[in-house]
Amino acid sequence: MKMKRHEQLENVGFDMTPMIDCVFQLIIFFMLSTDFANTQLERVQLPKATTAVEDKSPPETRLMINLAHVGPGAETCKELKYNQENKLIKACSVEKHWQIKVGNKKFEPSELEQLLSLEGSKPPGREPSPDGGKSLGLSKRTLQIRSDAGAVYQMLEKVFAASARARIWKIEIGASQPPKD
Repeated sequence: MKMKRHEQLENVGFDMTPMIDCVFQLIIFFMLSTDFANTQLERVQLPKATTAVEDKSPPETRLMINLAHVGPGAETCKELKYNQENKLIKACSVEKHWQIKVGNKKFEPSELEQLLSLEGSKPPGREPSPDGGKSLGLSKRTLQIRSDAGAVYQMLEKVFAASARARIWKIEIGASQPPKD
């Protein structure tokens, strides 16, 4: 009995194009869905403090406010000057060159007070009011203020006043340690 010969197929290979497309789509998906930890951080030159301690376990409910220099071309502002070691040489005293930011959104002081009042009532909530509920109790939320070392104090004072009116009293000030010599 004669058996049929099967013809051999020429060079069988895999088409890698769909696999590469799939990998690129996964990469894009994970890049877009990743929660970047520093979305609240603004680029500021923090003041130096020898007693600054690294915050290894910040509270999840902490609200962060940035006071950043965004003057006319922040890199070319003639007021604010740092040397090569990032030491402040001259502070910028022009109040309109500074912005209060929460996340990446700019806030005016009046808007900030409204935001802080709302945020102060979110979990973990507020302490009981000593007057039986006629006024807001103190907020249990923590507020961190990250201000540039060359910031105008009047802008920082507005943040403090807004947090006081919103009854947020747990305030942390961002600082960095000076380099060790």
